Amino acid sequence: MKRFSNKNKKNKVKVVTKEEAFASLRSLYDELPETTGCIENINKEGGCGGWCCSLQSPQVLQVEFLYAWSYVMKHFSDEEVVDLIEKSFRTYLNNDFSKGCIFWNSETKLCTIHECRPFNCYLYGITPKEEFDERYKRLKEEHKGEFGAVIRPQCDLVSVADGEMPEVKETDKWWNELKRVEQSLGIKESDIHDGSGGSYRTYHDYILMRFLPDEILQQMTLLRLHGQIEEKEQFVCNAMKYFKDKVGELIGGKNGRAEKS
Repeated sequence: MKRFSNKNKKNKVKVVTKEEAFASLRSLYDELPETTGCIENINKEGGCGGWCCSLQSPQVLQVEFLYAWSYVMKHFSDEEVVDLIEKSFRTYLNNDFSKGCIFWNSETKLCTIHECRPFNCYLYGITPKEEFDERYKRLKEEHKGEFGAVIRPQCDLVSVADGEMPEVKETDKWWNELKRVEQSLGIKESDIHDGSGGSYRTYHDYILMRFLPDEILQQMTLLRLHGQIEEKEQFVCNAMKYFKDKVGELIGGKNGRAEKS
């Protein structure tokens, strides 16, 4: 798991404070179309059961992670943060293609950070057909065999509240605005990608990067690729013993979280 650079000397986008970036991000989210059909169908008989959240882990930009983490620090208890960290360990070490989102509550079938869900979640179900179908076809081709069955078409239960589906030119505009918000934190445009060292990552990647040094992250990558189930379980147990003992110190406790978020 390679970290990305936040040096942005050649970037013309003005670098702002985290709070200013959050405000810009919130403004962008508010601009996205209001949707219907998701929450309404999750628990219905014959509904979706929230399969998208239980099978897929959305990728987010760094500013989106920091925005969600700020929410976690304000609303999650220490015990809930520890559980989130454990989910991150287990999800990263899991070699299955389908992992699910760490913020998905399988019992309530609800997102625990729905109020600050990321760009990808806002547009899922209403992404223009030509844009989504190209992505879907590519994934099906790249992941044939056992993984092919996991890759599903876009959810057809979600629709735009006003009935007007966005066009590609609009989703492109929103994505470019999101990238500008990302750059305003000092991230180079060349680092905004999902490859090695990029800032387009999953929530569990970001959480592990927040708390673990590079050498441990490298060990985890080797363990994920080559370790046995028993070895992975022992690693998680040892790691969580440390985090449970140190959670107050690591996240600042209930009184110091605002500064640590």
